[in-house]
Amino acid sequence: MGLSRSAALAHLLACCLASLIAVQAIASTLPAADAPQQHQPVAHAAAAERAPGAAAHSASNASSPGSQPLSPAATPLRLWIDDFFFAEGETTLLKEAIAEAGVGTAVLAGVTRNRVLQLKSYQQTGKADVLWTGRLGCYEAFKRRLNASHAVSCVPGTQAVSDKAGLAASLEAAYGPAAGGIVPRSFRLPQQYTALAAHIKQEQRSGRSGGLWVLKEDAHRGKGVGVVSPPAALLGALQRAPGGRAGSVRHVLAQRFLENQLLIDGRPFYIRLWAVLMGADPARAYLFDGGVVVFGQRQRAGQSHDALIVNLWTQDRSAAAPWSLGQLEAHLAAAAAATAKQDGNSADSSREGSREGSSGPGSGSDARSSGSGAEADAVRRLRPRLHAGVAASLASALPSVRRSAAALPGFQGGSFEVLGVDFLVDASLRPWLVEVNFLPSMARKLVGCNATSATAAGARSSSGDAGSSTGASSGSASDGDSGGSSGGSSGTAPSAGACQQDNPFDVQKERFVRSLLGLLAQRHRQLAPAQRQPEQLLQAASAAAAEGEAAPCLDAGQLRQVAALPGEQAAAEALGFVPLTELMYRCLECAASWQQQQQQGQVGAGSGDESPRSEQDGAGSSSGVGGGSECAVLAELAPPPEGPAQAQQQRQQCSAPTGRVERLRARLRRWRERLFLEGAALAPWVLNPKARWQAMASPPPTQPFPLLPADQRMLAWLRRGSPPLDSPQAVQGFCAAAP
Repeated sequence: MGLSRSAALAHLLACCLASLIAVQAIASTLPAADAPQQHQPVAHAAAAERAPGAAAHSASNASSPGSQPLSPAATPLRLWIDDFFFAEGETTLLKEAIAEAGVGTAVLAGVTRNRVLQLKSYQQTGKADVLWTGRLGCYEAFKRRLNASHAVSCVPGTQAVSDKAGLAASLEAAYGPAAGGIVPRSFRLPQQYTALAAHIKQEQRSGRSGGLWVLKEDAHRGKGVGVVSPPAALLGALQRAPGGRAGSVRHVLAQRFLENQLLIDGRPFYIRLWAVLMGADPARAYLFDGGVVVFGQRQRAGQSHDALIVNLWTQDRSAAAPWSLGQLEAHLAAAAAATAKQDGNSADSSREGSREGSSGPGSGSDARSSGSGAEADAVRRLRPRLHAGVAASLASALPSVRRSAAALPGFQGGSFEVLGVDFLVDASLRPWLVEVNFLPSMARKLVGCNATSATAAGARSSSGDAGSSTGASSGSASDGDSGGSSGGSSGTAPSAGACQQDNPFDVQKERFVRSLLGLLAQRHRQLAPAQRQPEQLLQAASAAAAEGEAAPCLDAGQLRQVAALPGEQAAAEALGFVPLTELMYRCLECAASWQQQQQQGQVGAGSGDESPRSEQDGAGSSSGVGGGSECAVLAELAPPPEGPAQAQQQRQQCSAPTGRVERLRARLRRWRERLFLEGAALAPWVLNPKARWQAMASPPPTQPFPLLPADQRMLAWLRRGSPPLDSPQAVQGFCAAAP
């Protein structure tokens, strides 16, 4: 009886498998479902999915850099989209951009909406040039043979920075103590729990206790982020994951809360930028010269700590619509100009009233005037500092990217990944990197719309977008593009019942998607006529090497990417991108310089150890990195050293005379805080002892971060202005640049 039952089950499975094979065979002989005819526009499909007001977006952005019309190519760029990997609405902007580009520039080769019954993009490599798919689809594509014209929408190994704990680990491995000038002080959990406890206790002993901490889970869309006190941080850092096995932890990162944040109208905010990483060796990086500013709740007395979090998915955008990055810069510049004007009027009044008195060089009006000048300079340096933070984070991911790419035979240099990079801004206008999100949400987010369909479309997003941060800045709503606000005015917030469709979040997203499509189309046009040129140059260079000259240092694929880089960068700049390739390689050089000094014993490891930190935000100093020009990018991000006036003021505050009763109360308060911290640090031994034992184990050794000869050649070539590699002599000159 058992045998017949097994035979029946085997027969049923065989029938199901045969049916699935038949369906796949029939699908392969017919046009793919939801795929338009070859080289036919798909405007009708995109228009059906376009939200109300999308036409207004296109018209209002016709003059922006990211919306320049694309020149038609002889062979249009063919894109295949695996829709089932994405949430609803995530690919609508891409489809609209394809339709707007025109049939001669880009066409939608196919759309896969069913995970089982339809062929995927990686199964149709002969019919598509760009495979727009999820991470699992990317790895399936990389198992196949791809040619130089293919581009896949992910780069393996970027988890090194897109994971919350991975970002802190990568920056620390690359830059050591200088990473404290890029991200707020961070501890990975459970590996660095012991260092976290020691750091909090040291702050308490030095009288700097009371600062808040952010505990982050390995979750997305703004979930799993909480702001807690130091004792609560020690209690919750090793909290067992709900439903997890023994030793599992709920939180993966403890990060110092940035307390001295920029405040505008009492609302927290963070800045979202979009970066594109292309290839691995050589790697290229581009940052979209735009961005959005997302506001949170207006801060009130007595509120909970969680009200400090800016959550993209729960915020009330009808009360405070997002700004563009240009609007924020215009607002800050106008505020700095108003401060300078007010200081100038005060200085004139002071000089008029003290003509007969002594006015030394250290008068208060002069100090205020210099302060307003520093504020204007900080506004001008905000965007370069953002660029440096993005480049430093991408450079720290390159070792992981290259290791992952080397294990995938189908990986080629045309692959790219879109990353959403989030920053906070402190009171001195210094940006702080908090998260790098893979697969950031590209769905429209209508502001203040009461319609269920509109709000639902905005609430759903890609599972890879974190969408939350902790900040304290504010601004009232004002729509518009990155052209900025008029004179830095705060704008007018939409009413609660209004439906603001042309908000900067959607406008900036549309510009970015169109610019990215243009960049991919330009690369496609550039590679088509130059398929054989790299092989011919390498053959000539190899023939010269046979006569005693140096052998070429590049293979055909690498030479093709390097030779196409000048045209790629020119097209990127015309489309509204900022090339970050040279800046990224300079960060690689800086990381190699720090590791070399560490090996020579000149710099401490700094992994969880006490290092010079700012009292308010736990920032580290970049003085531990080599002082050469190669580390100027990290010096730009380093916090300013504490001046003698601040140190003297702090000593005066600490030595202020107090009575005997006050001194006794302060001592008792410190002892009570210390007992609370000691008890909180001992709690994990009872609540999650296995995780506590794991935290005591020695962390795995940090992998080396060398500057490869290929990186040295690439950086030397970029510093020379990227001369064309169109002759065997030029290729030999490129290869001779490495020491």
